[in-house]
Amino acid sequence: MANFRPARNQDASAVIRGFRYQIDHTLLRWLTLGPDEHLELEFGEDIDIVGRAIGNDSEESFARVLEQIKLRSAKLSLRSQSALEVLANAIGHKLANPTIRLRFCYTTNAISTRERLSQFPNNLSGIELWNGLRSGNLLVTHYLHAIESLRQFLVAAAKPKKTGTELWSQFVNFFRNTPDSQLLSFIQTFEWSCGAADVSELSESVRNELQETGMKDKADLEELYQRLFFFVFQLLTKPNLKRLTKAMFEEQLTATTLSEADRLVQRRLQSRMDILEDRVAGIEQSVAIISDDVQRLASQHGMASTLIDTIGFISTEAPPLVGALCDRSNTVTYMLQRFEKKTWLALYGVSDTGKSHLAALITKKKGHCIGWLRFQNSMSE
Repeated sequence: MANFRPARNQDASAVIRGFRYQIDHTLLRWLTLGPDEHLELEFGEDIDIVGRAIGNDSEESFARVLEQIKLRSAKLSLRSQSALEVLANAIGHKLANPTIRLRFCYTTNAISTRERLSQFPNNLSGIELWNGLRSGNLLVTHYLHAIESLRQFLVAAAKPKKTGTELWSQFVNFFRNTPDSQLLSFIQTFEWSCGAADVSELSESVRNELQETGMKDKADLEELYQRLFFFVFQLLTKPNLKRLTKAMFEEQLTATTLSEADRLVQRRLQSRMDILEDRVAGIEQSVAIISDDVQRLASQHGMASTLIDTIGFISTEAPPLVGALCDRSNTVTYMLQRFEKKTWLALYGVSDTGKSHLAALITKKKGHCIGWLRFQNSMSE
């Protein structure tokens, strides 16, 4: 029997792990709610922490922290698509709610990295510079120069694919025209929380926080964790306002155990997540072995062993040919003739101009492809 080859990648492991990561962060925020605070989920961002000044019901008294949670395999910079998306969303929220005191947070397990070809002061990354301005701990001589460098960088940034044209226009206009003092005020309301706990560490943090409720028995603690996890999971599947309060948490402390039907669903979810964790661990081990092999081969041939950053999804599958495009036979023939005279050739051009399609046509015509590495969506710095 012939092996089945799917027409597209259906693997949802990254999505499911990210969903688990978001739920555990939600549990941690729920457990640490302050007086007169509650959570609203999937409303402004993934998690909104809403507070109210005691004895004051006016709209201006409300404060809302909008937090986006991202489990990433690649490092983060201000040029990353998700970073620009959350910044644009923050501008949109701010402009749509001028009377509400808003703060923003982007929480991720990823560490920040420098943007290529950037000219930020003190050789800092954009995120380091931003957080330094936010906290007031920035060691630069001129704050205005730091603000201006961020302004110029963001105004010139490319629009993320998922961000609408109108919102991006608001984003560009904000960073281009907002006075320095007001731009600094906005920077001080937005925190980049990089290097947060990974999936397993975060789950352990939630369990440790549950111990603070006085529950010491490990079996009871695990039962409570699973019940709370499933409670939030069910809440996120509902279409209406998703709110969590301290009173709801107290109710869950004394609630009955899960029904048998709920336990079955929970076990299936846990089994799926355990399988994914094992797969990720296996991939990471394989990547480490490959990295060692690259270093050894480089050393044997007297080459510098500068390793590719292996944090990211790198595909080794050649892209499929696009049926609607021409076969570009003249160009392919010309390129193959050049191959006879050159050691290597580079195809350079802006995105969506057919470089990958042309490369696939060349390898098809040549009859074989020694290797193919696709870095699309692996890093955007």
